[in-house]
Amino acid sequence: MNDARWIVLLFALALPLAGCPVPDDDDSATDDDDATDDDDATDDDDATDDDDATDDDDATDDDDATDDDDATDDDDAADDDDDVADWSHCPASSDYVGDGGWTGTLQVGDDAVFCAAPRMYADFDAARALKRQARVVEGSYGFPRVDVEDAPWRVPACLWSPDAALVAEEGLVTGAEYEDFDGSGRIASGVFPLGDGATLAMDLRVGPSEDTVELGGPGVFAGGVGLTHCVSDDCWGEDDAFLVACELEVNICDRLEFERGWIALDEHHWAGNVGAGFAALQRARGELDGEAFDTSSYWDLTMTYGHHAFTRSAEVILPAPIGDVCGLRLSEVSDIGATGGTFETLDCDGAVNGSLTFVGEEHTWHEGACSD
Repeated sequence: MNDARWIVLLFALALPLAGCPVPDDDDSATDDDDATDDDDATDDDDATDDDDATDDDDATDDDDATDDDDATDDDDAADDDDDVADWSHCPASSDYVGDGGWTGTLQVGDDAVFCAAPRMYADFDAARALKRQARVVEGSYGFPRVDVEDAPWRVPACLWSPDAALVAEEGLVTGAEYEDFDGSGRIASGVFPLGDGATLAMDLRVGPSEDTVELGGPGVFAGGVGLTHCVSDDCWGEDDAFLVACELEVNICDRLEFERGWIALDEHHWAGNVGAGFAALQRARGELDGEAFDTSSYWDLTMTYGHHAFTRSAEVILPAPIGDVCGLRLSEVSDIGATGGTFETLDCDGAVNGSLTFVGEEHTWHEGACSD
């Protein structure tokens, strides 16, 4: 990927561009500019309300509730490791390929797991369809901090989803200077074949005087690394998935109360330039009908979002059923009020089986996780 590709990549979750259409779902909310849904949340002065695409009634993730990545686990959360992704197919760190003279260093810890994220304005169906994970194998790997073009490169990495286990093979890397809204420096853009016709694209960025990129532990959106699972030839189709660190620093809390209980949503939020935005749900906990629930499973938490991610929707699969409820769907949660949204319960097939009457709310903006 060149520098222009990196800049556009930051907007991949923000703007439904040609070649990446918004899924057409009659029951999901759409952007205010053309929306007809009377339930759209009112938005604050900073944001043009989009809804974050409330979904139709057909389905929560059919991995019904116990799967998880090992990077989003929370010590305080309920058991999230019932069905951890299988990484046994991943290559060894010794499978690295590169030039011994390169001065850039990619330092990877043992928890460098990345999760696919939906684009802005996606609905729940599209967001769930993109769910997959990638792991970069623990080790230390070189990358070019000088201009190179199509040099052999392999960073040991692998991809996993319930339907596939893929290995990133030897590919090519290009090194160049970059300059964007946030500064300038060096970028190394690699593309690794996955053996099924798709590729894993990796971009590493460092400042002018930096030579190290570290992976592992809690991350932030739009950091020094970009990973994309490219299914289409141009890596810009609706099935192409941009991956971010599964474990992200929590900086937003949405706490909602309804007649049958409450829910607290710990989220990572990022708002960029020209309308770009991103939000990811990291943990959901609360009570329903007097029974507590707590999960931080990537596979059971789905968040969609609108313009600058100022409005967000969440779908939460419970760790265990509570009565006839296996999940909750909270649509059009906004920082200035959830009263315009819809709050529903889901059965174990993902169908809506009830509604929740909204009582109250509390939103904490860029101040960390929800309080217990």
